[in-house]
Amino acid sequence: MKFLTTRFWLVAAAIAISALAIAAVFLLQKTETTRASFVVATGSESGMYNRFGRALEQIGVEGVSLRQTAGSSENLELLQAGEVEFALVQNDLAQYAALGIRARERFDELNYVIPVFPEFVQVIVPEESELSVFSDLRGQQICIGNTGSGTYYNSIDVLEEADLREGIDYFGIAEPSFECLDRLGDGDVAAVFLTSNRRVAQEDDRYRQLYLSTPLTRALSSRFQYFRVITPEDNPDLQRPQLAVDAYLATRSDGDQATDAHFTRRIIDD
Repeated sequence: MKFLTTRFWLVAAAIAISALAIAAVFLLQKTETTRASFVVATGSESGMYNRFGRALEQIGVEGVSLRQTAGSSENLELLQAGEVEFALVQNDLAQYAALGIRARERFDELNYVIPVFPEFVQVIVPEESELSVFSDLRGQQICIGNTGSGTYYNSIDVLEEADLREGIDYFGIAEPSFECLDRLGDGDVAAVFLTSNRRVAQEDDRYRQLYLSTPLTRALSSRFQYFRVITPEDNPDLQRPQLAVDAYLATRSDGDQATDAHFTRRIIDD
């Protein structure tokens, strides 16, 4: 799969894929029929989730259709309501749903299918900003992502671990991150949290990334099992270690197992 670019991720994916392949073959041998069609919840039109969804269409599995959404949070709601058969989700939001925490209704039927790609937790500032290290955010207005989004909870985790208190040490703006990027440098937004596979500062020279310190990333990855640290040794495109979560393709455990196995097998084969 084109999206699995790091050596670390390839090893992890290979282990998961091997297990899924065995299960897929077993289920396909037992059941010959599958659903005639199924819907995959992706993301915004220009986002990575939707790009991955279009790649799934190109695999050629009959009956696949995409549903563009606002992202992981909406995807989980649609999957839980039974309105879609598959959904792309951040693993941290999926964990909240599975446990029924952080304002999520418990979702006992949630089932991971396959890991897809990492999403980096980034703090973006204007290129000309005087902010140079993460601790410079103290006293600043920070866009922390839309309430309930993956970015929102990632930013809360990071800021709390750094002992920065909202309303005291910083002032949070709970709005969509990509909309906040357009306001950087206008005086009302000093920095933007963004969790995405896109590395914005590398794509657009108007922006620069404030890196989290090594002790902070280690503390976060130790405290929360959904975080991990990807290093330049894992991914040569990275300049420094990066905190990340992972995007997964998910389904329901009470769904059509034959279709799930068939779909998984096509992803593995292609």
